[in-house]
Amino acid sequence: ERAGLLPLVGADRVVTAADVPRLKPAPDVYLETARRLGRSPADQLVFEDSVTGIRAARSAGCSVVAMPTVSDPVYRRSISAAGVLAVFSTWHDPGLPRLLDRLLAPAERVQVPSVGQPWRPGSVARADD
Repeated sequence: ERAGLLPLVGADRVVTAADVPRLKPAPDVYLETARRLGRSPADQLVFEDSVTGIRAARSAGCSVVAMPTVSDPVYRRSISAAGVLAVFSTWHDPGLPRLLDRLLAPAERVQVPSVGQPWRPGSVARADD
């Protein structure tokens, strides 16, 4: 609600702490989101602002883009090391639409980095590789 995204996604697709048995870092919130969308967690692209949330999403099998709200360099390195596809400081970063275009291209699929491995440009592989 605070972000103003509710009209875009619909209230029935919003998962809160009241909807799941365990909170982050358990993957329950992302597993429930996938269930409600009728999709595999691997089909979800999660935007997270915390290491705990990133670990929860990764544990569910989701790809993650980090949008940290803390500017501390040590914290930002821990975000990158959590295995995200990319880190953006703002929703207006010009790299975000480019990443989304690449991820949504039908002939490509995401190569999710292992936990502890940061995302590197060019880490999206062709589906026929």
